[in-house]
Amino acid sequence: MTVGHSYLLYYFIVISTYIIVNISARVSRTNYTKLGKIIFYLAILIPWIIASNRYGIGTDYYNYEKMYYNITNFGSILESIINSSYEPGWIILNYVVKYIFNNEVKYIFVISSLLILFFNFSAIYTYRKRINMSIAIFILMCTLYNPSFNIIRQSLAMAILLFSLKYIDEKKVLKFILLVVLAGSFHYSAFIFVPVYWVLNNNYYNFWSKFKIFVFYLLFILIVVQFEPLFNSLINVGVFSKYNIYEINSNGSIGIGNIIVRLPVILIILLNLKELRKKDPFMGGVTVLYFISLILYFLGYKADYLARIAVTFEMMQIFILSSIIRSQNDLSRKYLYYLLIILYYFIYFTYFILMGNYGETIPYITK
Repeated sequence: MTVGHSYLLYYFIVISTYIIVNISARVSRTNYTKLGKIIFYLAILIPWIIASNRYGIGTDYYNYEKMYYNITNFGSILESIINSSYEPGWIILNYVVKYIFNNEVKYIFVISSLLILFFNFSAIYTYRKRINMSIAIFILMCTLYNPSFNIIRQSLAMAILLFSLKYIDEKKVLKFILLVVLAGSFHYSAFIFVPVYWVLNNNYYNFWSKFKIFVFYLLFILIVVQFEPLFNSLINVGVFSKYNIYEINSNGSIGIGNIIVRLPVILIILLNLKELRKKDPFMGGVTVLYFISLILYFLGYKADYLARIAVTFEMMQIFILSSIIRSQNDLSRKYLYYLLIILYYFIYFTYFILMGNYGETIPYITK
């Protein structure tokens, strides 16, 4: 497929998925809520088919093929977990493909793509009464869909973490921890999400709650200041040794470019933060995680891997912005934000994902 045709394909995926979810939201507001739910999950089909049938695209595509054969060359799942450095959940998934799908490695991409989309869509559907689902899906598709062709394990872990917010909101700590462990079994970076339960269980008005947020920010500032020795210590630990491929750039500069790129999002959040916290305190609290991602993007200029961790927190923009849209009482203001958000992410998708070829998904190739 040519570059131009690939652009059209990805635009089609984003727009068609958005339209189907929009139809679903409209149907759900009638007496046909079950039909609305069915339509919503049918929206997974187009992006899943395209992701499943890709071949050789995504920066690490061939690395995942090689990883599959390395993992399944061990005698059993237990041997592979003990003797390899890969996460146990990912090892189990590889053996599922080996035993159920007759050792056809392409099913790694088929299954992982389905799981990523399912958890992301389920997370959004959970909050359908508190967010604008169409905007949430549009942001998801413009920011995380193409990169999931590359950072497969991390994308799956992130999708599970996004879904885990439901159990923080419901104060079900055991279910939250179990989901974090599940996410961590696909990518160890997911365990950084554990303190989020502690941070988001706030009412944002008493001293203790504000102190918790202050400590959370302080922790990340300390990581920024002392990152190099911390990172060097971490990669000496067995399970994290594979991350020594991510070099630290001691002469890196402050990542002001990342802030400028995200300035429209930052401004929309700041302009609506007070009102959002009043109408939906939990979603207002989620903004803390987004601002943590900005701190981590600063670190991304020192070490590439930290920029990748930042994405785990930045994905909260899916909930924050769609919640801001839903919370607007003034229709003209609501439509203005709607238009600005659509325009911003369409430009972002075009410039960074397509033209910048982030994750190397252009041109689209299939067997």
